[in-house]
Amino acid sequence: MDARRQVPKEPQKGFDSAIILVSWWPWKERNSRVFNNVAYTTAQATRKVMEEGVEWIAVGFTALSLFMVAEMVP
Repeated sequence: MDARRQVPKEPQKGFDSAIILVSWWPWKERNSRVFNNVAYTTAQATRKVMEEGVEWIAVGFTALSLFMVAEMVP
């Protein structure tokens, strides 16, 4: 909450989406390891989070684009 308070009001929605996206990935990684016997490296996991962020933006989470690496956003 302290970090969120430091973000100006306008981009807070994108900040919230970024936190949810990054927090959700460990759950997906855990499921991948347990159910599919697939484990990603840190670099692969980072790339997957960024790719998923681009997908989120494409379906309407446009405020998230403020928190994405520029070369990943279409």
